[in-house]
Amino acid sequence: MSIRDILDQTDDEAGVPQTVRSGRLQAGFADLSAVTSTPAQVMPLGPSCFGLISLPVKSGQSEPLTMAEIRVEGTARGSVLASQASPGTYVAVGDPLLGTDALRFLGTADPSTPFPGFDEALPALRSDVMLSVPAADGTAALTVDAFPVRWTPAGADWVEITLEPKSDQVEDGGLVVCQVKDEGCFDVPVAATNFLLAGNAETYTLSVQLHRYRGVEPEAGAFLEVEAVAETRLTVDNGVFE
Repeated sequence: MSIRDILDQTDDEAGVPQTVRSGRLQAGFADLSAVTSTPAQVMPLGPSCFGLISLPVKSGQSEPLTMAEIRVEGTARGSVLASQASPGTYVAVGDPLLGTDALRFLGTADPSTPFPGFDEALPALRSDVMLSVPAADGTAALTVDAFPVRWTPAGADWVEITLEPKSDQVEDGGLVVCQVKDEGCFDVPVAATNFLLAGNAETYTLSVQLHRYRGVEPEAGAFLEVEAVAETRLTVDNGVFE
């Protein structure tokens, strides 16, 4: 179960950076006892980064578990109730959710399914994360050198940085994921930039996500994850093509 604020500053179809803010509450509940999965194929690209080559392959069917009510309190929009989008899946979308108050994740059990009710909290997480990358001409560009990323620290449990080719073409390569401390700075290593550039994509989407997370067992045999994420996205050009 998660809430996520997104500041989308990627280029629009005309190549002009946009500024779109949104918030999303999403939760999914299922019995996964019949599901098996092979691990994703990854390439280590330094102590904090890896290149994703292929996604996990899952087999078996999950069984959706319904809840009577899913709600988060303490958001910038007050108490937010999620609607059931499909069996076991609950969603609420709209304006940003993260504010200055602690978050309370509430679930009311449905007597017809075995997942228990819960009441879990996370500390507040700022969503006003300022993201910057150096660019002499006003556009961020990926080159064969390390790629510096800077952001506003917010006391998150960790920060996930991803660089993904902005293309539907498989030959444009896989994405790079770096998981780092919330220190406000990280240089994506040369091995990672070269991994991306080998795919020859013209542009990439840079995402910096600050995470607060808690995993609990509300009762034996049940596992619940609650998470708050503040994400900012930018478009990065292929600097080698220029």
